[in-house]
Amino acid sequence: MADLQESATRLKAAVVIVEQLTEAPERRDDHRLRLDDLCHGEALLTHAETVIHLHRPAYDDPQHRTGRYDRTPDPELYPADLFPRYGLPEPAVQCAELLVPHNRHGRTGTIEVGVELARARFFSWASQLVV
Repeated sequence: MADLQESATRLKAAVVIVEQLTEAPERRDDHRLRLDDLCHGEALLTHAETVIHLHRPAYDDPQHRTGRYDRTPDPELYPADLFPRYGLPEPAVQCAELLVPHNRHGRTGTIEVGVELARARFFSWASQLVV
């Protein structure tokens, strides 16, 4: 881990580690992640500058888990020459939360963002809201 930190510092690059979770979030009603849900949390926290959990409430809602749709998706997102026309997920924009339970040099808390699932793109949720 120390070699990785030294290399990242020298190259001025971010290191992203995807960690395995325990089954505890599935047993909770709100399914939000906590630091103690990380399988190797104690080892990672000694080195981590920041820990960010992604929470998308619609993921746990059975209504949003249909997977595939019968109608043809948006041709701008799925050009006919690159993708077959049927059976692809419908483009969807949903609310997500970035939970920051650990930040060595700054604030912790929750940030609401939007996520466009078809493009795997996150954006500022407030800037997209129409009043």
